[in-house]
Amino acid sequence: LTGIGMTANTKEETVRINSNVKGSVPTKKGVLNFQSDSLTYQVKDNLYVLDGNVAMKGEDMDLASSRVYVHTDGRELTKIDAQGKVRLTSKGRVAKSEQAVYHFK
Repeated sequence: LTGIGMTANTKEETVRINSNVKGSVPTKKGVLNFQSDSLTYQVKDNLYVLDGNVAMKGEDMDLASSRVYVHTDGRELTKIDAQGKVRLTSKGRVAKSEQAVYHFK
């Protein structure tokens, strides 16, 4: 995980990377690469919020969106909830919507 500028708020239990976020996460279906304008991690909820020009690329899908909520169980991804100008490409097919949810389990 890389990015520019970091802010931690112990009262709200959040960590924020302010700009130029890039990273990857292993999943059962392979590596999922991502980038966004910013990222906020909500510690108590195991929730990552990628905000602004979000792009995700996996083994069998490409996703672009305004914002993506990445849910985990503390160890593995459980769900991705993309919101705002969603474009999902998988196996040569393109889907467009204002929201898309992808379950890993």
